[in-house]
Amino acid sequence: MFRCEKCLNEYTREFDACPMCGGKILPYEKQIDPVTANEIETAKQESEERAERRTKVLTSELAKIKSRLKQSNPVYLHNSFYVTIDSEVEAGGGIRNFNPFDDSRVTKAGLDGWRVVGVAPRTNGSALQNYEGFAKAWAGGIGGNVVGVYVMMEYELTEANLQESMSIIEHVLTTAYKL
Repeated sequence: MFRCEKCLNEYTREFDACPMCGGKILPYEKQIDPVTANEIETAKQESEERAERRTKVLTSELAKIKSRLKQSNPVYLHNSFYVTIDSEVEAGGGIRNFNPFDDSRVTKAGLDGWRVVGVAPRTNGSALQNYEGFAKAWAGGIGGNVVGVYVMMEYELTEANLQESMSIIEHVLTTAYKL
């Protein structure tokens, strides 16, 4: 780093003179605030601990998977994602359209060996209130309008597809263990 000795502006490269005031540009080493240095060190340690934990979990789980497969026991990976549907809701004299239906992720996952094993609907509802004068009270609601589904997918691991499935295994384990 470089700094003008007159106006103290900082620059990433050296100039003959400061473009702002014409002062002399001198090299200097920027000092890190001790609090910032401590925060950086703490963040670095936390990052290293997370990486170490991630490696331990992945190694341990992969060993379990390999052991189960050698014993000819089934091993399944599960994942889920959200799919919108083309639901319509009549509201205030008009119709509210939700996102259009798009099952392309399901199709692509199927081509990669995943299969659908279940769905859980996502609904949209509205609570209603009754008003009488200045008083109001909850009065129930309108609900149960399906606006999308969470699709639960399953992928069967075998000894034959284990190596080509390593990135899938890592993704599923990372998500499941929040690594």
